Amino acid sequence: MTKSTIHQLVGNTDIYLLDQILKGRYSTSDRILDAGAGGGRNLHWFVQNGNPVYGVDQNAEAVALLKQHYPSVPKGHFLEAGLENLPFDPDFFDHIICCAVLHFANDPEHFNAMFAELIRVLKPGGTVFIRVATDVGVAEKMQFLGQGRFHMPDGTDRFLLTRPMLDRCIKTHQLLLLEPFKAVNVDNQRCMAAIVLQKG
Repeated sequence: MTKSTIHQLVGNTDIYLLDQILKGRYSTSDRILDAGAGGGRNLHWFVQNGNPVYGVDQNAEAVALLKQHYPSVPKGHFLEAGLENLPFDPDFFDHIICCAVLHFANDPEHFNAMFAELIRVLKPGGTVFIRVATDVGVAEKMQFLGQGRFHMPDGTDRFLLTRPMLDRCIKTHQLLLLEPFKAVNVDNQRCMAAIVLQKG
């Protein structure tokens, strides 16, 4: 199989999401939400696979790009919205993808509101795949700014998910951690966690 053939199949899908795909986590009939979709790089495989896909982003230009990149998807499936107020019924999605979004929370209340909305629109038994900045592995290299936000060695300011915070979310929403907690240290500049949770 050539590099171009692989790219046609998976595009620029996040490597840890690709791991879930290869493990058979997703069925063709599963309804998928990319929450904070940006240009939709993580929807590529699901569109190719025939899944009913939806995407939200608070940036109107990103939503326009989604519609342009995936003309086969009904335009009404791509919506301008923030994660703290998702325009969907409860228990609507089989699986949710949320990559590199939650660390833009303003404070713990904002984070909790976004997280709660993800769980609200997820079906019981469904999963949410999260990639988010964390303090694990780089805590001693950061400057605390208050309200859960830190100045990172890479020069950015982020809200960081801590392991105690994740444990509280799991307990509050009665979730199951499906995969071992993983955190990748990027040259001591930032650390990104990969988390897969199932709704009870």
